[in-house]
Amino acid sequence: MNAHSRTRIAKWRYVLEIWLPRLSAALYTGRVVVEFAPSSWPLPLVWLPGVALAGVVWKAVEHGQRRGVDPTPLALLGVYVLWPTIDPHLAVAAAFAALIATLFVGRDAISLYGSRLDAATFLIAWVVYVATLAP
Repeated sequence: MNAHSRTRIAKWRYVLEIWLPRLSAALYTGRVVVEFAPSSWPLPLVWLPGVALAGVVWKAVEHGQRRGVDPTPLALLGVYVLWPTIDPHLAVAAAFAALIATLFVGRDAISLYGSRLDAATFLIAWVVYVATLAP
């Protein structure tokens, strides 16, 4: 492998590991805020909080990356960003998947709360509860 190939691979790795999670989280946040804002609000009043909150999320993910948090699972939010229609269930499912993936990824993931088997058992029970009994 020559130096040019290594440089190209390093650039793509940087894009996938650094920019994609930030972009996915920011666009997801902005889209959810804009889509679920009251329709009676004027357009600038809808877009301003969406864009502002997307910027805050971008900086929060960047701060987490500097502190050693692996943001790669946030790329799962891109599924809803790319989804062509408004679907609140998919928005929640994407956020839930990103949260669960974040719990299972990382050097200290779930070590404070017990084993990963305990966490998986809890999550399965919680999903069954939400799907069947939750109001």
